[in-house]
Amino acid sequence: MTIPTKADLANEKSANAAAAAAAAVPGEVTNFTDQIVNAMRAGQTYISCQVTMPSAAAEAQLKANFAAQGWTLNFRRARTGGSISWS
Repeated sequence: MTIPTKADLANEKSANAAAAAAAAVPGEVTNFTDQIVNAMRAGQTYISCQVTMPSAAAEAQLKANFAAQGWTLNFRRARTGGSISWS
């Protein structure tokens, strides 16, 4: 077994973090899509996100998915959480 350098460990940690973040995006997209669609069906025009907003990658995917169906999503971030509205 080879002893890693500090740079090797840092690169490995960074790569693992990036892979974990990328793996979380589909779940985030599904979760927020479900919340938005349920609110749409209930006649609402926005949802409040009390604790967290979607990551940048999930936000981009959500915008693309809803735009494909003729919807425009707007993300308003707050210090904690925020809201997502649509038109």
